[in-house]
Amino acid sequence: MKRYTLLLTLLVTLHVFAQDKTTIARQIQTIIDSANAVSGVCVIDATTGEEVFAVNEHQSFTQASAIKIPILMELYKQAREKKIDLMTIRAVSAKDKIGGSGILQSFADDVTLSVRDLAMLMVTQSDNAATNILIDMVGMQNVTHLMQSLGMTNTKLQRKMMDTEAAKQGRENVSTPSEAAHILYLLYKGKFVDAALSNEIIDVLKKNARKNSRVAASLPGKVEVAFKPGALPDVSTEWTIVYAGNHPYIIAFMEKFKGATYGNSLERISKLVYNYFTLPPLRIVDKPVVFDKQRQELSIQYMKERHGIVTTAPYIKPRMIVLHWTAIPTLEQSFNAMNPAILPGARQNLATASTLNVAAQFLIDKDGTVYRQLPDTAFARHVIGLNYCAIGVENVGGVNNEPLTKEQLIANEQLIRYLKFKYPDIEYVIGHYEYKLFDGTPLWKEADSSYRTTKNDPGEDFMKRVRADLSDLNLKGAPVK
Repeated sequence: MKRYTLLLTLLVTLHVFAQDKTTIARQIQTIIDSANAVSGVCVIDATTGEEVFAVNEHQSFTQASAIKIPILMELYKQAREKKIDLMTIRAVSAKDKIGGSGILQSFADDVTLSVRDLAMLMVTQSDNAATNILIDMVGMQNVTHLMQSLGMTNTKLQRKMMDTEAAKQGRENVSTPSEAAHILYLLYKGKFVDAALSNEIIDVLKKNARKNSRVAASLPGKVEVAFKPGALPDVSTEWTIVYAGNHPYIIAFMEKFKGATYGNSLERISKLVYNYFTLPPLRIVDKPVVFDKQRQELSIQYMKERHGIVTTAPYIKPRMIVLHWTAIPTLEQSFNAMNPAILPGARQNLATASTLNVAAQFLIDKDGTVYRQLPDTAFARHVIGLNYCAIGVENVGGVNNEPLTKEQLIANEQLIRYLKFKYPDIEYVIGHYEYKLFDGTPLWKEADSSYRTTKNDPGEDFMKRVRADLSDLNLKGAPVK
C-alpha cells in the first residue's frame, strides 16, 4: 500500500502543463473577437516560413501607408534593371505638395532631392508627396503587377496618396495579413530579386522611428524591428520584421475600427507573440498540499466567520491575483510550511483568527518552475480580507528581503497571463504588501477590524517590473488612498 501511494504521488507530481501554440492562438483570437474593430493578423516564423498564428489572414484591408513597402520594392527592382537611377535629382515644387503625412508640404521653397532620398522620406516620414512622385516614376500598375508576379494577388496599389475621389469610388490600396507577412518573409530570406536588394530594402525599413511601431511598443528596447505602419481615421496597419535573437519572426496586422476609438489589440498580440518565440513554455507542475476533509471544513468555516460567506464548498470566484514571497529559502521548506491543514505551533499569532493553515494556489521556485498546490479556485488562506476572491502566488525566497529572481519574474508574468485568460473576471494584480489598501472598498471582507498584519512582500521593485511587463492587460493595482 505504501509503494502504491508513493507511486501515485510521483505521477501527480510529474504531471506538467505546457502553455503551447494552441493556447496562444486562442488568446489572440479572444483579443481580436473582443476588439472594437474588424481585425486580421498573420505571424510567420522567419526561420521556417511557417504561419504560426493567423486570424482573418486572407481578409482584404485598406493599407494606408503600409502600401508604401510594395512601392519601395518596385522602385528598387527598376533601379536594379537600370530603368531608374536612384541618384537622379528630382525637383519638388508646389504642384507636388499634398496634405497628410510628411515634411515636404511644409517647405516654403522648392527643393531638389535624389530618388533615393525621396524613397527614404516615403518610408521614414511616410511622406505623401514623395510617395506620389515615386508612383508616377515607377507606374502604379507596375506595383500591382509586381505583387501579382510574386503570388500576392490581393495586394494592389489603386490610387495615389490623398486621392479622396478615388477612395470614394472604392479604389483603395489593399492587402491581406497573409500576403503582407509573406512579402516581408521574401525580403527577410533575401528572395526578392536577390539577397543584396532585399537587404537594401530592409535597411530602409529599419530606419523608421521605433516610437511609430505598435509592435515595438510591447518589445524590449534592444529588439530590432524593420517595419512600416499605416493609419487612417478608421484604419491601422503594420508590417513588421522582429529580430528577436535566435527567433526572428514576422507579424502583419490590420484593423478597421467600428468606432473612433483606437484599441490596444496589436500591442497585446505583439507581447504574446514575442513571449511565445523567446520564452520557455509555461510549465505548471502539480504538487498538491493536503486538501482533505479537515482543510475543506476549516476553509468553509473561515469563509463564514471571517468573510461572511456561507457556502457548502470551499471555492472562490477569482477577481484578483496576489503575489507573495515565502521568506523561506527553499522549495521544500516552503511547501512543507503550507502542506498541513492546521497551522503549525510557530504561527500561533494567526491562530486567533483560525487554525486553518496558510497556503497559496501556486508556488514558484527560484528557477521559475510553477507548482500548483491547490486547484486554481480552491479557497486558500493567504491574504486578509480578500481570500474569498484572490488567487495566491507564493514565490520561494525573500529571506532578509532578498529580491526574487529573473526566472521568477518571467514565471509570474506567464502565470498571470494564463490565469487572466482562463478567468476573465480577474481585474487586479497586487503585491501582498498592498492588501490593506482594499480596506473600506466593496471587495474587502474581514469580520475583525483589528485583524491586520504588516507585509512587504514580494517587494515594490518586483511589482513595478511585473506591472510594466503586463501593462497590455490593463489590470488594476490596489486603490490609491
